Amino acid sequence: MDDLQGKVWYACYSSNLLDERFLCYIKGGQPAGAKTVYGGCLDKTLPFDSEDMYINSDLYFARASKNWDNAAAESFFKTLKTEMVYHRKLLDQQSAKLRS
Repeated sequence: MDDLQGKVWYACYSSNLLDERFLCYIKGGQPAGAKTVYGGCLDKTLPFDSEDMYINSDLYFARASKNWDNAAAESFFKTLKTEMVYHRKLLDQQSAKLRS
C-alpha cells in the first residue's frame, strides 16, 4: 500500500466488525437485525485489504443518529472510561469473505 493517494480508511468497532454489516454501509442494504436500510456510498468500491489493530483513543461522534434515538453517541461514551478499541480494516471483498 505504497500509494495512499485517493484511499479512504475505514475503522469500525462493535457490531460493525461483522463484515456483512459493515459492507452494507458501502454497498447499501439492511444488516441482519437492523431497523435501518442503508443507501450505500456513492463510490461503492469495496476494501482491498484489512488489518486488525487497536486504537487507544477517545471515541467521539459529532452528529446525532436516528439509530440512537437522535442522541449523539459521544454523549454516553463520555461516561465510559477510555479503553483500547478493537477494530478491523477490510481492504477487499475476498478478505471480507474469508473473515466471515
